[in-house]
Amino acid sequence: MDAKTIRKRIKDELGLNCRKVSVRGRPCTYSWAIDVVIKVPTAKSPIEAIAKGAESIDRCEYSGEILSGGNTYVSVDYAEGVLDGFFDEAAIAALEENPGKTLELPGGFEVFYLDHYFHVKRGNTISYDHPERAYGARGAGRLYAERLLEDQAAAAKLKEAS
Repeated sequence: MDAKTIRKRIKDELGLNCRKVSVRGRPCTYSWAIDVVIKVPTAKSPIEAIAKGAESIDRCEYSGEILSGGNTYVSVDYAEGVLDGFFDEAAIAALEENPGKTLELPGGFEVFYLDHYFHVKRGNTISYDHPERAYGARGAGRLYAERLLEDQAAAAKLKEAS
């Protein structure tokens, strides 16, 4: 699958045109790289599911090393600034000065700073596994925004099904 096919599938299956999602392919040392850039606030997982279907990486069966040549690498990420409206970076950064303090965000999420990492987790659930970690206040804000968009997409899908 090439960039053109991914672009067409995203448009046909998700209704997102080239103004909302950019798909570019480029040569990369005897391999191919496909970059998918999301330009609007929308859930990443359905786009990633389509795009990652094109990824093909050959590995050595003994060492697990990536074999050179003939691979297709796919990356999916948001364009710079797309998620900025979802969080207050200064408020999140202030947590670094007060370890143990929690910032509650819409959607039932909490952000806190502990052990040199910002953590993003659901505020109303108790779990014993590690919450997702992010580097820096901006990373924590982006992680929160991505989770919030995924939840909104899941809720819309449930509403549509019923």
